[in-house]
Amino acid sequence: MFSKFKLNNLVYSDFNEYESLGKEYYAKIQTDIQSSLKEFIEIDGVIDGTKLQDSRFSTKQKFNVFLSHSHADEKLAISIAGFLKKELNLDTFIDSCLWGYSNDLLREIDEKYCRHSNGTSFDYDKRNYSTSHVHMMLSIALARMIDKCESVFFLNSENSISIAEEISKERTVSPWIYNELSLADMIEIRPINYYRDKFFQFTHGVYDAVNESSSLQIKYEVDGILREFTTLSKNDLMSCAKEWSANNKSFKSALDYIYLSKNIIKQQDILIS
Repeated sequence: MFSKFKLNNLVYSDFNEYESLGKEYYAKIQTDIQSSLKEFIEIDGVIDGTKLQDSRFSTKQKFNVFLSHSHADEKLAISIAGFLKKELNLDTFIDSCLWGYSNDLLREIDEKYCRHSNGTSFDYDKRNYSTSHVHMMLSIALARMIDKCESVFFLNSENSISIAEEISKERTVSPWIYNELSLADMIEIRPINYYRDKFFQFTHGVYDAVNESSSLQIKYEVDGILREFTTLSKNDLMSCAKEWSANNKSFKSALDYIYLSKNIIKQQDILIS
């Protein structure tokens, strides 16, 4: 990761024309997971977690942008990804579009290992154990993907962040948004050439957002983390698209225009020789 941005005041109506493009984009690069759980169970009955994680939460493909968002904003996120691809030639990772198997995997494990002997209900402790493993796999895969992407975009909306009026702090009730923002806060910032000098081939591979319960809510303060994110607006993105369309041969990536406009890097640092 080289940069972090929070997308403020973006609404679906501003990008809805790109939704179909976003859907087509993800349809092209995702594949169905055909392997069953039994393929990862070894002779001694133990599940090979490493192989299972690599299969269900592959991080082999390369993306320019990691887009963190609330599950309620998925349509807007897909539309933004369509915009970024069409107008800026940027490949965007959205976990809900590419890793749509965490709930299915958890259900498959629970059905095999976590039922009571009566067969009609699940054992609480076993369910906690299986959930911790699947969520651990997902969290590690998210960390790897954030580290591999040049930029992290956080879709800052009422669905993802709430303002606590009494102390004016930004909070989230989504454990996965909290996880992704915390990972982006902890992962080392790498030099930009780390992402520009390597050649990557797209492979295929793919988490429906883990259900965010409406009955249980736990809030996490994230305002300190978000202070390290540079703000991007609709106008910033549209201006970048216009500049990229006119001058794309002079730069390696459309992200360069964003970096320049926000004084993250200087022009001489990114001009192609």
